[in-house]
Amino acid sequence: MHLTWDDGETDGEFVFGMVTNTTSVGGFRGLAPKDVSFHDGLFEGVFIRTPKTPADLPNIISGLLLFPEQENKDVIRVKSSKFTVTAKEEIPWVLDGEFGGSVTEAKIENVKEAVTLSCSPEPEKQEEKTAG
Repeated sequence: MHLTWDDGETDGEFVFGMVTNTTSVGGFRGLAPKDVSFHDGLFEGVFIRTPKTPADLPNIISGLLLFPEQENKDVIRVKSSKFTVTAKEEIPWVLDGEFGGSVTEAKIENVKEAVTLSCSPEPEKQEEKTAG
């Protein structure tokens, strides 16, 4: 598998990968980075290399839960406005908890401020008038 992002790229086998812009994933706060911004135009990517031996597992757990800020050869954490994942075989994807299909290439891009939201002020509450 080949991964690319704004400032880098890597090759390898990965047992898990996610691109998010959230403070929790599936109700768990440990997987998502703590410094998430919803308006910086960046996604947070976390990719876990497939362990080759049981000795790799403590390093993966350390990189995920204990010391997520430290560089780790088995857990790649990056911020980027876009990610491209390319594989030789089709990979099944999950999008917001639903099956998103199987593809050999996925391009994920954060288009900063592409949608403008506006909220109208809350209407004034009128007290019920009772006839006397």
